[in-house]
Amino acid sequence: MISFVARKFGPKGVKDLEKISTALYVTKTMEEGGCDAGTRKIVGLKPHILYEEAREAVHFVDEMFREAAPVIRSVAGD
Repeated sequence: MISFVARKFGPKGVKDLEKISTALYVTKTMEEGGCDAGTRKIVGLKPHILYEEAREAVHFVDEMFREAAPVIRSVAGD
């Protein structure tokens, strides 16, 4: 699990981590709306983040959850 997190976040800089953490927050708190709604929410919360950057962050978070599913299952013993 730690190696997964290190691999995903280790190369990221502060600006990227801000975008990703905001995308994670938005993804987890929005009830529905999909990628476009999440992207717009990020830009609304943090206007200095460009729309395309926000969209990339949402895609990063979505992909991270897909990649993490087997890791989480193995840690949980499923």
